[in-house]
Amino acid sequence: MHLAHGDQLAACGTDHSCPPAVPLFASNAGSGAVITNNAAQLTSLNDDATLMNGNLLKETTLYAYPNPFNSTTTVEFTSMESGWATLRFYDHLGQQVALLYDGKVEQGIAQKVQIDRDGLSPGIYLCTLRTDDAVITRTIILSD
Repeated sequence: MHLAHGDQLAACGTDHSCPPAVPLFASNAGSGAVITNNAAQLTSLNDDATLMNGNLLKETTLYAYPNPFNSTTTVEFTSMESGWATLRFYDHLGQQVALLYDGKVEQGIAQKVQIDRDGLSPGIYLCTLRTDDAVITRTIILSD
């Protein structure tokens, strides 16, 4: 298991028992966006927050899965403000390998981009998201 700066550990016990992963559903109905673990409970908000597992989330997110990967990985991000976003992919030397996304984003709406290993060498890469409200970088590992 590899953790990058900014990653968070699940609340696991000393016996390594972790709560099961919960599927999330999203809606952009109304003036806000809602993320919940129950599709039947989708509602809208009137402020700039989103709900995730019953908690207010007021930050832009960036995830890559699977990570490490050996054929393709999905990079998913959500901005907490509508505006412009760029998603760049860098090698271990800091040289840009690809511009994955450059365009408008809507508040709370997830964007997904796939990265294929074609033309990439195994190693450590960085994926940087820049939005109007945040800059987030995640480490992505391409294995043999």
